[in-house]
Amino acid sequence: MPNRLITRRRTLQLGLATLAGMSAIGSHHLANSTPTSDFAVVGPTSLKERASVKGLIYGAAIRHDHLAVDAQLASCVIQECGILVPEWGLKWSTPDKPLRPSPDSFDFRAADQSLEFALANGLLFRGHTLVWHESLPDWFSKTVNHQNAREFLATHIQTVVGRYAGKIHSWDVVNEAIEPSDGRSDGLRSSPWLEFLGSDYIDLAFRMASQADPKALLVYNDYGLDYDTDEAEAKRTA
Repeated sequence: MPNRLITRRRTLQLGLATLAGMSAIGSHHLANSTPTSDFAVVGPTSLKERASVKGLIYGAAIRHDHLAVDAQLASCVIQECGILVPEWGLKWSTPDKPLRPSPDSFDFRAADQSLEFALANGLLFRGHTLVWHESLPDWFSKTVNHQNAREFLATHIQTVVGRYAGKIHSWDVVNEAIEPSDGRSDGLRSSPWLEFLGSDYIDLAFRMASQADPKALLVYNDYGLDYDTDEAEAKRTA
């Protein structure tokens, strides 16, 4: 039977949105590979309240512009979520409003709008993501190299994390850095950051983020770790 993809609004209503702290951004892999089912929601208790009973924070990754134009979606987020992730707003590059439009500039408009929505509606805010092998701007490959990669990383983390220090609950500092199929003995994914800075880039990024916001919860984010597959087992034990 062909997969049936569900809308973000339906996802929130059914309680299938990603739980914060558990591969919030990797959920699209599951959504695109696993058939969905309909579930009845029993009782008036919100999803964030149900999660809180289990010691979890329930939330979703949603674009700022979707919240701005879809009142029903925004209402569902306010009602059901305890934490908001700006889906694209804090990645280096985005489809329409890149955070890093040039080597020397930042554009925080999308992320700021997401933060304003979260603060206005009593939601926690989670940053995603500081270091990733994808969503890098076009200028990155022409500009960043072995000699200046550390400086670019430091400037990026200090500027972005520092801007939201004291306002953010947690950061996905490093995203999807493990990929055993790339064939490295340490299990790390081949990426520009690994090429330029070596395997210590992960530790380096966390130290930089901690200095920029000592109070934020710092997280390594990945997907597929809980599956009962050889691929997931290789990733868990890498």
